[in-house]
Amino acid sequence: MRRRRELRREFLLRLYERVDASVSEFVDAHEIAAALGIDDDETRRMFEYLEEKGWILVDDHRAAVIRLTAAGVDAAEAES
Repeated sequence: MRRRRELRREFLLRLYERVDASVSEFVDAHEIAAALGIDDDETRRMFEYLEEKGWILVDDHRAAVIRLTAAGVDAAEAES
């Protein structure tokens, strides 16, 4: 459980860095997850959780296309 929480936190921070805090840039969630060594199933669980929290918006669930939300920016900045 702790490991999953840490991975979600790291995923959010990497997304924040990748888009330079932009709320309009879409990225492939798999690219960020691969850098963390996260498999496809865990990646899906992770971005679905972050979407439920309101920290990301999923544009395409099948292709794992996501973007950061304003709440996600705030959450990432509170973590760093």
